[in-house]
Amino acid sequence: MASNYQAVEHYRGDAAALTRQFLTLLDESAALQRRAGVDRVTFRWQWDGDIAHDAHAQAIARAHEARPDILGWLYTRRFDLVHRLRIGDEPPENLAVFLSVDRWNATKARKVADRYPWVRLAFCGESWNECREIARGMEVARGLRCPELVGRIPLVTDDGRGACTACSYCLPTTRGHVAFSTTKGKA
Repeated sequence: MASNYQAVEHYRGDAAALTRQFLTLLDESAALQRRAGVDRVTFRWQWDGDIAHDAHAQAIARAHEARPDILGWLYTRRFDLVHRLRIGDEPPENLAVFLSVDRWNATKARKVADRYPWVRLAFCGESWNECREIARGMEVARGLRCPELVGRIPLVTDDGRGACTACSYCLPTTRGHVAFSTTKGKA
């Protein structure tokens, strides 16, 4: 995570240069996926970590705009940078943006979601009940419980796909919210 942060920190203030780096990253990932026979190329940003600065957010949006065949998604707590993920009034159609919402930032997340109705919400709690309560407080549906966390999809499927790709709910092809509990299971 530290090396990833340092890599994007180097481009603070230079979204164009970082976009070029991200295009290379997306192209390499797409080539690997296509060689493996993947029919729909996907890319999840920040498996661990978050958007570092304005140029980072802008570069993600510009890279997806330039690669409309790659479906991407990200979760962020950097609510102050959500507006930088837009091309025009919204992010590119092939990029889903989730606000990571917990009991400590739900009020702020609600304001951001009201301002940018295209964002989706990822409710994060210690239990599924906590996720439901956070969503209820924001007056929205909790959304899908992450299928990997409730045991419906393995972390890696038999054909080598990761749970996120196998599920595909968080891709920009759907519009719902999602919930993640640190307590795995159905309870």
